[in-house]
This record gives sequence, C-alpha cells and structure tokens, in this order.
Amino acid sequence: MNRDLLMSRTRWAYALPERVVVRVSRDDEYDFSGTRYEDDGWRQKQVVGDRLSWRVDAQWSLSRLVYDPDQLAVAKRADDLRRRTDDAVDLATRLYFERRRLQLAWLAARGTADGTDPAALRRWTTIAELTARLNVMTGGLFRVRGVRWWSRAP
Repeated sequence: MNRDLLMSRTRWAYALPERVVVRVSRDDEYDFSGTRYEDDGWRQKQVVGDRLSWRVDAQWSLSRLVYDPDQLAVAKRADDLRRRTDDAVDLATRLYFERRRLQLAWLAARGTADGTDPAALRRWTTIAELTARLNVMTGGLFRVRGVRWWSRAP
C-alpha cells in the first residue's frame, strides 16, 4: 500500500470522536396530581405527560489531524524497512554475480585442472557457500536440484 495513502487514512482516523456518551432519560417533572372538585366532590388525578429526552456528548482531538507525533515513528520505520530491503536486494545481486564469475572460472579451468587443485577446490567451496546464502535469501530458489551447471557431460 502506498505510504502516503496509509498516512492519510491514519490521519483521518482522528476525525472520529475519541469519546461518545449517549444519555437517555425520562423526565417526570411535568407530571402532577391535582384535585378537581366537581359538584359531588369527586377527586381526579390529572397527568400532563412524560417527557423522554436524549443527549449525545462527543469529544474530539482535532490537533492530530494536522500533526500526529506517532506518524514520524511510522515513517522512520517504513524508511528503515525500505532501506533494509534495498540493501538485501543489493547483496543478493552482488552474491549472484560473484557466484556466476566463480562458476565461469571453474568451468574454464575444469579441463586443465585435476581434482586436487587447491584454487579449484577453493572456487568450488566458495560457489557452494554463495549458493547456500542465496538459497536462504531467496527462500530456496538456488537449491542443488536447480540447474546442474557442474555436470560432467561434455
């Protein structure tokens, strides 16, 4: 996801209230009992009615719409992650081409050297080391089951 889009969504989250309180009440203050005398002295209760009311209180912190102190930390972590990813890709690229150079040198010297040549053995060990490192870095793309460039076929 685009970093700016993520930051704008995060910032707009502060447009929502931090606190919301809803109060509902029934008010009986308008109810009263009265005495009404008629000719025969009958007493009656008179009720004006109930009142139902509600109230909503909301609290915002709109200052975080303009500046969020946590946003700087998030941006630093995103930049650090991008930098680390770029460094890993750079390292994998350098290891890959170093491995290729050694493979070409090993193939070029294959016909002239016997199996006890120390330089050829060092090359072979370095190729195996670079292959193992690339295999770990790429999630297994450089397994031995891959292209067998070292086969003894003519």
